[in-house]
Amino acid sequence: MRLTQELNVRPTQRLAMTPQLRQAIAALQLNVMELAVHVQTQVESNPMLELVEEDPPEASDLPIRERGLEEEDREDRPEPPARAAGFAEQLAAELCLEMVEGELRRAAVYLSGNMDEDGYLRVSLEEAAADLGVSCGRVRQALAATQALQPGIGARDLRECLSLQLGEGDGLVRAVVEEHLEDLGAGRLRKVAAALGVGVEAVAAAAERIRRLDPRPGRHWVAGPPPSPIVPDIRFQRMGAQYAVLVEEPTPRVRLSLTYRRWLEGAGEGDAEVRHYLEERLQAAVWMLRCLEQRRLTLYRVGQAILDRQPDFFLRGIGGLRPMTMREVADSVGVHESTVSRVVANKHAATSQGMLPLRFFFSSGLGCRDGEPVSARSVKRMIRDLAQEENRLRPLSDRQLAAILQARGVRVARRTVTKYRQEMGLAASAVRRRFVTAN
Repeated sequence: MRLTQELNVRPTQRLAMTPQLRQAIAALQLNVMELAVHVQTQVESNPMLELVEEDPPEASDLPIRERGLEEEDREDRPEPPARAAGFAEQLAAELCLEMVEGELRRAAVYLSGNMDEDGYLRVSLEEAAADLGVSCGRVRQALAATQALQPGIGARDLRECLSLQLGEGDGLVRAVVEEHLEDLGAGRLRKVAAALGVGVEAVAAAAERIRRLDPRPGRHWVAGPPPSPIVPDIRFQRMGAQYAVLVEEPTPRVRLSLTYRRWLEGAGEGDAEVRHYLEERLQAAVWMLRCLEQRRLTLYRVGQAILDRQPDFFLRGIGGLRPMTMREVADSVGVHESTVSRVVANKHAATSQGMLPLRFFFSSGLGCRDGEPVSARSVKRMIRDLAQEENRLRPLSDRQLAAILQARGVRVARRTVTKYRQEMGLAASAVRRRFVTAN
């Protein structure tokens, strides 16, 4: 065997990820709020870009698009607090208002600092007394004062949490909570009834009372920052008898700097270094504007493809949603499937049915007898409606749900119904019957 080295020329094709291409892909994935931040960053780093200062138009001069947006988005939102206080801070502040200075107040504040966000005490009374240098009786008084602020706060386990929320007239309910909570959670109502010497109906009524109690009372004390409002990237806005696709643009708008462009046109030979720098910045600015326009155009085409394929959704809601895949939209728009995936990622659309993620419109489909496919989301809605309308004493099994859907013309297997039911968080028929018994 002879080993030799040779040089061969072999033509191949490969995609080179240039910085410009990376920037285009990054801009495509950003939603309108993230894009606004990106544009602002580019303006600060590139002198060839400048923001467009626009005066807000008068209300009477607004075009149709802006009038609709203003009417839909008008709401008075309070300014968010500078910093949201945690559970321990809020509880300690409340205790300081209720108690005078002294050991009792100091012990109560100490206990509040040793509670989790659900409101459960995570330190024993003996440990608290040792840390504070006071008696256990004093700590127990502080705990009672803390628990009096809101029923359930300061409990050491679920059983105590629920008991603290019961009144004087809930004797049977208290007995179920303190003695038979595990059996109640497992649905063994007859066993609980036999142990307490009452009827199953009485235990079912007690279970319903327990279900209305709050197992996490501390979560109502945590005042986190208000959720950020969702700004839609696309609006499917009705104009007369038809819908139109409106793509939201980042605010404020950006353009090439007229000042630096004039300077660049009149620069002499002595300014070669500055001229070279501004030419590079100009190329980068032009490319960024092209990326913004390409993003807007691609987003519009994807939105138009959604509108063309989902006309019944905008008229009837989820029941009119048809199956649609990203490959179908990609073929219609003339881009790769991965491009459509990037376009719809982390973006929302304002529709007549509310604010929805763009990914909401994409789902697999099931066949019908008339040959018209139905989306998986529509089937899930049918299953949920059937479960809500079922006989509460005899909940529908997955096989029965599949039979009802097949009678309506939807070809769906029992295992598919089981899969959709689990994805929606619906319990099985046996578990639903168990909870229904408690109603």
